[in-house]
Amino acid sequence: MGRDTGVARVYVIEFSGDVLTNTHEWTAEGIRPVIDSLQAIPMATIGPLRPSLARGDAVQIPSVADLPPSQADFRAFLEAQDIRSLLAVPFMLDGHCVGLLGFDMVDRARHFDDAQVALLRATADLVSAARERQEAATRLRSLTTQLPGIFYQYVQRADGSAYTTWIGGGDAWIAAVDRERMLQEHADPLEVVHPSDRPRITSSLRRASLFGTTWSDEFRVRSIDGTARWFWGRAHPERRSDGSVLWHGYAVDVTEQHQTRRALERSEANLRALLRFTNAVISDDLDETFYQRLVDEAIALIVDAQAGSLLLRDEDGRYRYVASRDFDLDALRPVSFGEDELGLQDAWTAQRVRFAETNQELGAERFEQLRNSGQVERIAISLVVPIRHGGHLQGTLTLDNFERADAFGAEATRAAEGMAAQAAIALQRFELEARLRAERARFEHLSRHDPLTDLGNRALFFEQLERVASMTMRHEFLAGLIFLDLDGFKRVNDTLGHAAGDAVLRMTARRLEAEVRAEDVVARLGGDEFAVLLARLEHEEDVVAVAEKLVASLARPHVLYGETITVHASVGTVVIPRDGQEPDELLARADRALYRVKARGGGGVASSAIGDALDDRHDRGA
Repeated sequence: MGRDTGVARVYVIEFSGDVLTNTHEWTAEGIRPVIDSLQAIPMATIGPLRPSLARGDAVQIPSVADLPPSQADFRAFLEAQDIRSLLAVPFMLDGHCVGLLGFDMVDRARHFDDAQVALLRATADLVSAARERQEAATRLRSLTTQLPGIFYQYVQRADGSAYTTWIGGGDAWIAAVDRERMLQEHADPLEVVHPSDRPRITSSLRRASLFGTTWSDEFRVRSIDGTARWFWGRAHPERRSDGSVLWHGYAVDVTEQHQTRRALERSEANLRALLRFTNAVISDDLDETFYQRLVDEAIALIVDAQAGSLLLRDEDGRYRYVASRDFDLDALRPVSFGEDELGLQDAWTAQRVRFAETNQELGAERFEQLRNSGQVERIAISLVVPIRHGGHLQGTLTLDNFERADAFGAEATRAAEGMAAQAAIALQRFELEARLRAERARFEHLSRHDPLTDLGNRALFFEQLERVASMTMRHEFLAGLIFLDLDGFKRVNDTLGHAAGDAVLRMTARRLEAEVRAEDVVARLGGDEFAVLLARLEHEEDVVAVAEKLVASLARPHVLYGETITVHASVGTVVIPRDGQEPDELLARADRALYRVKARGGGGVASSAIGDALDDRHDRGA
């Protein structure tokens, strides 16, 4: 940028609180660097620049020597850096100035023309957008470090070789493998898998890749210290145009659960059903029916269990019934408990509770609700097992016996605690997968939408335009394309600043959305250019009628910063498929029609130049 603009010095200044810092600098040959002298200096030093930068305006000082006496300190600050001319372009993030891109002239004075300033302003906007994406990526990394489990991406080449591209989160995984080496050396992720498990994992990955299905399996990882830990992994393949496959996945350390399962398998043959259920928890797709399955499996598995229920903590911190066996769940759903009302003497271990001894603390209304659910008064003893996840009590698994007050011995208690552990794993998976879905949806939205207006961007609009154009030919119906830009928008930026211009663009987006149907598509193509895709028309004339309605809506005054602003729009329209079917061709025709309006002074509508009677009837000002 420094070489292309022909300046002596280019630098990035970042604002932080009341100080500013030069973080990056380029100087032409023979020019003195100043980066070391511009570290954490007071913002007041550049006081004359701050009001304009805060509005989002570029600031140009053609001649430092001509600064007025009132700015003597500022002039001395610039002259100490040998600056004769200066251009400062702001970095804007969420409507706030967070720094500047500076251009210094040292050997001579210089005035940047409007085109040069506009180009450099666009460059600063690109840097700001890149920073916003970087901050989003940082938030994702922060999220992954807080969530249970680890996340990874790796590429499987067409020749079968593979390399790791990203590993995040998971203290257990970090302790087990040399993550930095794997990333720096682009190591094959399967090299960390225990040799005994590697053929099986390779085979299951190959099948999932071949059929495009989600892969899941349990495997051992060879730790740096020579020990092995068990992980359960899940990943999805994404085929790429070069024949390679990009895998996205996560893994959870299940060493403790694995050891528990093995101990139960060795010592208690009657608890093998718990192993099968554990495998289902960590490998099957889970939904809300899981809770009922857990209660049913617990009663089938655990000695002395004849009925039972599951309480889970909701968003309000109350514990409510989500599943039951041999009780009326609909009658139980309205009942809720605070943590101090669960009757637990210890929130960490399973305990036996007599219903007759605790019902006096429930209150008459709640006791009546429980009694209406079925046979609670028949319960001789209950085994209540806490379900803990994330360091908090998330719920309880309660198993009931109607016949013996001495039911639920050590064997039953161990098995019930194993079932509660599976409930905790399921809760962990529910939480993890929900957060990953939300974050992935957010990233997908950002890639296809304009960050300022939240309208679809050019890529999304062209995708929808191509789809609708193709459908009009197959199903023989009409659609319309409206292409518009704002007349005199530059004047708003020049007089009120870019923050006001951004506000006008957002209000324009909202007005366009308000005037069209839900199935129509509104997009910002860039700058002050917008497009509307009318998904279906009854008559060719409808596209011009809608365009005129949009022009009238946009012409209503805006009130910003106490100023009344009126912005008109020039609009070009085409009818699909009458005027074409290819997106580029359709937009080009609409653009030519728009500039016919511009040539007449703007503020109106023109239809495509295709020869038909619509031009004569509708090619007029709004």
